[in-house]
Amino acid sequence: MWAQEIGATASASASASEVPPGAAAAAAASSNGDAGEEAGGEGKREEWYSKGIAYWQGVEASTEGVLGGYGCVNDADVKGSAAFLRPILAERFGAAKRHLVALDCGSGIGRVTKNFLIKHFNEVCSETHGQF
Repeated sequence: MWAQEIGATASASASASEVPPGAAAAAAASSNGDAGEEAGGEGKREEWYSKGIAYWQGVEASTEGVLGGYGCVNDADVKGSAAFLRPILAERFGAAKRHLVALDCGSGIGRVTKNFLIKHFNEVCSETHGQF
């Protein structure tokens, strides 16, 4: 549904050379209006969220279902995120022991929480769809 509209699931085997230049950006830009912002009004917003809910209700509650074969979190992503976060936490809190809480919005099946957030925060609240 919406993932197909922005080209995210066009083909798992498609290489970057098969995608016309700018196609992903154009598709993403054209889908922004569906979010119900200024041009679409409240009806468009409700339609957009309803489509999102319907999409996720039809997805298997597994790594394969949610991520379509892209279930691993790249170690470089985790290390890069840690390198970004550590100096921010150090600047903000120094060596003080604080109970830190993170919020993982749209957390899906929890890969980011499991592989990154829980290692840097004492507690992680996650906003998920009920079936996950």
